[in-house]
Amino acid sequence: MRVGDLKNAIKEQRSSVVTCEVADVTLYLAKKGTNWLKEGDADAKMLLTGSFPSGILGIMQNEENQMSPARRVDNAAFGFPEEDDEEAQDDVVHVLAAFPGMEMRDAPKEPHPLRKRRWDQLNEAVDRNKREKQTEIAISTDDSSLPLDDIQRVLGVEFYEQPSKPIPDERLDVLHDYLRLLAKAYENSVDLERLHFIVPVLTSACSLFDDVRIHADETVAGDQVAWNGKFEFVLERGNKFVCVVDAKHNIRQGLARAYVGSEVVAEATGLTKVYSIVTSFSQWFFLRSLNDKTEQSQMVPIALENGFPTRESVKEVVERIYALLSEDD
Repeated sequence: MRVGDLKNAIKEQRSSVVTCEVADVTLYLAKKGTNWLKEGDADAKMLLTGSFPSGILGIMQNEENQMSPARRVDNAAFGFPEEDDEEAQDDVVHVLAAFPGMEMRDAPKEPHPLRKRRWDQLNEAVDRNKREKQTEIAISTDDSSLPLDDIQRVLGVEFYEQPSKPIPDERLDVLHDYLRLLAKAYENSVDLERLHFIVPVLTSACSLFDDVRIHADETVAGDQVAWNGKFEFVLERGNKFVCVVDAKHNIRQGLARAYVGSEVVAEATGLTKVYSIVTSFSQWFFLRSLNDKTEQSQMVPIALENGFPTRESVKEVVERIYALLSEDD
């Protein structure tokens, strides 16, 4: 099969949408850099709503992504995965189609001037950091290529108090009992197995809503913000995104990743407010990226008593997550 045949098939299957001639349809490899687009990516979700995010525009502006009608679909240059490859998962998008008459609404607006200034300053700091080190720093990693102090200076981070919202006692009891079971099973390895403890806390707060989705291992890539990376989880509720970073043994690095990653999410979604949670399970930080400022809470600890998380400290964390997800209700 050639690309031209694929265009014909798309026209045949979606004739009510593709009303132009087949020759006017253009196909693109759905690649952001070297990574395939995923259905859960913010850009893909915005595209489904009829918006045309900058990340999708960037894909189509890259000449290497345009698929010539005469080439075979199985051409190695396209790099399509085999069926048993990890990249052949159901949630991966491999081809984008563009054609005249496409109705796009809510085109991304220019970012708030203060936010745009932050992006420019972050990019300048990245470039300066490269020059000072006189070595190529890979920006497309899971970690920010800038030290936390530099990022906080650029963003002008302010402190705020993340509110709490009470959850039912029976829900808290279930969570606390489960964390005790985990602590007993893992004995003294709570820190080593922190992700097993983080997930129940997140799930407990999310389960109080009917419309929260939890996405794991979410990749984000910036166009105006020179950073690519990954969040361990993204909590989605309506047009609210909460990016979660497992800080492992380096809270400072986790905070750096959350600060810059939140700006990338703001760029991709056009949202004026993006939330982040940075945690090692024993420590929890809450962050907010707003148009005019960036905010961070004080550290909220999980206290241990005889090796078990205390009910009160678990309550302090989960009720903050619940309040965050409830905000604007």
